[in-house]
Order: sequence, then C-alpha cells, then structure tokens
Amino acid sequence: MRSVFNDIQRLAVNNDVLLLSSTGEVLYGKLPQSFPGEEQLKLACRHFFSTLEEPESGQFHFDNGLCYMVRTRLGYLVVGLKDPVSLGEVKAICSDVQRASADPLVRKKTLLNLLAEADFRFKPQIVEEMAALADSEIAHHLISVLGNYGRIPEDVRTRLLLAACRILGDCKTRTAVGPLQVFLEMYAGDDAVDSAEVEQAARVSLQQLQFDRDSAEEGVQNTRGKNAVKGDGTSSPSGVKQDSSATSPQPAASPAKQEKAGATATSHGSKVEMQVKQLLQQGRKQEAAAIIMKHIEVAARQRKFARAEKLRDRLIDIDSMMLSDIIRAAEIIEAEKTASIDVNHMATWRSLVETLTQEEFSSLYHAMDLKRCVNSEMVVEQGQKPRLVFVNDGELRVVTNVSGREVYLKSVERGEVLGADCFFESSVWTVSARSNGAEIFTLRRADLDQLSENYPALESKLIDFCAQFSSPNVLFQKTRRSRRKFERKSISGRTAFRLLDRNGGYAGEKIKGELFDISRGGTSFCVRISKKKNAGRLFGRKIEVYVPYMADGKIYEGKYVGSIVAVRGHHVVSNEYSVHVQFDNTLSAELVQQAVQLIQRSV
Repeated sequence: MRSVFNDIQRLAVNNDVLLLSSTGEVLYGKLPQSFPGEEQLKLACRHFFSTLEEPESGQFHFDNGLCYMVRTRLGYLVVGLKDPVSLGEVKAICSDVQRASADPLVRKKTLLNLLAEADFRFKPQIVEEMAALADSEIAHHLISVLGNYGRIPEDVRTRLLLAACRILGDCKTRTAVGPLQVFLEMYAGDDAVDSAEVEQAARVSLQQLQFDRDSAEEGVQNTRGKNAVKGDGTSSPSGVKQDSSATSPQPAASPAKQEKAGATATSHGSKVEMQVKQLLQQGRKQEAAAIIMKHIEVAARQRKFARAEKLRDRLIDIDSMMLSDIIRAAEIIEAEKTASIDVNHMATWRSLVETLTQEEFSSLYHAMDLKRCVNSEMVVEQGQKPRLVFVNDGELRVVTNVSGREVYLKSVERGEVLGADCFFESSVWTVSARSNGAEIFTLRRADLDQLSENYPALESKLIDFCAQFSSPNVLFQKTRRSRRKFERKSISGRTAFRLLDRNGGYAGEKIKGELFDISRGGTSFCVRISKKKNAGRLFGRKIEVYVPYMADGKIYEGKYVGSIVAVRGHHVVSNEYSVHVQFDNTLSAELVQQAVQLIQRSV
C-alpha cells in the first residue's frame, strides 16, 4: 500500500496524499496549504459521505487546486492536485487502492507500517482502526506501544493507551497476558500518569485474556480425556465421563461455528456469559458491563447484529440505569448497520429510505436475504408461501398458469416490489416470477413480525410504499381468464372448522363461521378474529371444515381436510376475515351440488 501512495506522490502535478479514518482524522500524510484545516476536512468528509447516496468518490475544489477523495476499506484516500490534467491517472491508482484494501491482510500490514512510521499525533486513530483485525501480530505491536508509554506525548497518551488496551483483549493470544500484567503494575504505580479509564481498560482486557487462556487449557484437558474409560472398563460414548451436572467450559469453536451454535456450552456467547456472571457474583458490575460493551463492538464490526443486540439487552438486564453505556451500545450497532449498507442499494431504494426512518430502513435491510438469480431461474412459484420481493437490479418476468399454459403478465424492474398483495394478506403466491438477470432482496413474514415489535409503524409504511406498484392480480383480472381448476359456487350459510396439529389431531374446539363459496377443490368462509396477528397465524395451517350435505333424503355432516392458503381482511373494523381453504382431496361434483342445495334450502 505504501508503494501505491508513492505512485500517487510521484505525479508532478500533485500536492500531497492523505489517508483519513472513517471519522475524517489523518492516518497518513500531512495537510498541505491548498487543503482546508483538519477540522474543516472532517466536516467535509462527514457531510459528503453521509448523504443518502453515500458516493464512493468525490471532488473538492479550492483556490489552489482540487482534491479527489475515494472511500476504501482503510478509510478515505484524498489526493491533492494543482492541475486536473492527471485526475484520470490518479483515479486509476485510487481504484487499485480500493481493490487492495478489501484484503484484510493488506489492511493489517498497511496499518502496522503506518503505526511504525507515523507521527505520535496520528497513532491513536491508527490503532483504533486495527480493532476489527485484532490477532497475535497486532498484539505484538500493541505490547510495544504499552512498553514505551512513558515516551508518548501527554496530549495523545491517554487515547493511544486506551485504544491499545481495549484491542489487546480481543487479540486472543496468551503471550499478551504477561506484558499486560507488567504494564498494569507499572502504570498503576506511576505517579506521572493518572488515568482511571486506561487502568480499567487494561484490567478488563487482562481478565478477558486470562479467561480465554484458562478456557483453552481446560479444553486441552478435556481433549486428552477422550480416551478415558468408565469404571466397568468400557469407553463412554463421548470419550469422557458423562455428568449431567457438569458445567465446565469447552474449547472455543471457530467464529463461524460459534455463530451457528447459538447459546450452547461450547459457544463464544456462553463463554462471555460465564465471564459476566463471575464478575457479577463478585459485585464487579462495571467490569461486567465493560466486557459486554467490548463484545458488542466486536459483534457489530463483524456484522453479527443479532448477537450485538442480544448483548445490548443483557446490558439492560444488568442495570437499566446504565444509560450512557446502553445508549452508546445502540449507537455503535446502528452506526455499523448503516455503514454496511451497499451504496448501490441505497441509491436504488432512495424513495423507501425517505419513507422510513434511518433505524427502520437499516433494520429492514439487514433482515432481508440477498440473492443473485441466473437467467430464467424461477424466483417464486404459484402456490408457494408469500415473501416480499425487492428487485435491486435486472428484472423479473411475472407469469401465471392458466389451464397448463404460462401467461405473461408484466415485468418488475429495478426499484420495484413484487408480492405485496399476497404478503400482507397472508396468501400463497397466485403468480410466478422468472429472473431476467435479477438481483433481489426477499423478506419473510416472520422477520417482518419480529421487526414490528421494535418498529410498530414499519408494516403500514411498507404497505403504503408497495401500493404504488401495480398488482399482477389486477392485470390478470383484466384478461377475464380464470386460474381456477373447478367452478366456484357462491353460498351463504353456517359452517364450522377445527384446526389440526402436526400429527393430524385436533388443536382446539370447533369454531363457527359463515360460508362464502365452495368448489370441488376448496371453500372459503368468514370468521371473526380479535387480532390481525392471530389471523395471520392461521395461514398454512391444516384444517378440518364441516359442511352439511343431503343424500338419500338424509342430512350428513361432511368433514373435509385441507390447508389454509389465504387469510384476508373482510371487514377489518369488525375483525372479520375470510379464510380460504384448499382441500387435500377433490370432492365429487355431486357432493358439492348436494351441499349447495341443502344450504340454499335451509336459508
């Protein structure tokens, strides 16, 4: 990376090269006279890169020339130019920097080189940028910083030591334990320095490193115990003695496996909770909170937002009056969520961004699944459970099946949404969609329900936003064709039904409803439900519907099992919903006719 900086500096027309942190602080270079002051440059960065479009690059013009700015994974690269003639060449080199900085090894090597060569006033922000890269190599250099703390100028000493101590705890290397203990003893006994915050950070990181070391050692012991035998001379199934009361920590899994494992005894989350519980039992609440805050920062940087939010909730459980930490945790999570949103997606959904609050859009964005579909791939199929589909790029061709033939309805293009009518009404897909080089986001109903717990207005805003896009069903109705395999007969009469459990048994008592229609393939009826959420939970359930019919002069009660394929609001004010059922077995035409005649006669 330094060689790339040198490539830019060798251009005769250029003033200088700066590398700025995400907050606009200088990591490399110096401010030439043609640039504004450092504070003004910070404000310019924040203003320019906090717009809705969040551009990857930009230009600033000054009296003595201009500067070209580009965002990289290391920070903002700013190149000053006296003359715009070489702007094209500068842009090409900056693109190389962008590509190279995507590699974590390149970022780590660059930051370590900068740390070794930079002026002390730049070192604190350089160390802070290392947080997401913490490992044993980073730890080696941070230990060197702590060992020479007496030589650090006073104006930057506290910030630099604080950053180094905090990051050391995440490096997960036992070799840092001894040096950190020595630093803590020297720093605590040094009358020339006085920072309780640095001491606290060092103690928390030391405890974290010791806990990781002890867990690893115990894991080695457990591994050695795999050849242990039980008293009867036979090996136990797991290789160690089984004890349901045992709670000893196990070796830590890889980060990917930890995330999948959830709250298990071997997970990282379990280790953190054990560590927090130990501190709380000792009455060391502040240290427990500090441990949680560290892991919130790490989880947020790794984009494990669900884990970060669980840790924030744990912080609230410990003490809901820790307002500064709780607010800071929320800000960290929200900042990382916002920063991780793809700028192209932000531009595509600008109108949605303007409809929702920043927190609503950020949470919605990270709740959706992103997929790049190949040409002609079937993205959704008629009869599947509903999902809301957002088209980021390319297009979808919407079709429906009529009498075994595929009928084209419309194309859904970049920035449009498909599936709102079935998604918000809890209905299976009534159309299909094929990809034409489309990149899509999909949102599941369960994920929206979870988001709505924190953002109650989100669903209604989404409904309003989706209303601007024409429904494929409306287009299909204009063709005056029917997708129905069997003729539907309108009827008005009483019916009853019972929900079934997964084993086919009854899941409750009979519930009465009012019939709308019936066909050989299914039926629909009206039922009163107190809450919309409960109505949505009916979707997809197995159900037994009771419909009376007359045969041979006698009245019988027909019991027909099927699946609920749609639940739609009928009279929302009076909490009435129409439930649409597809029978597992097709009824005979005679049976349907007998049911219709009996109900009409009773009416």
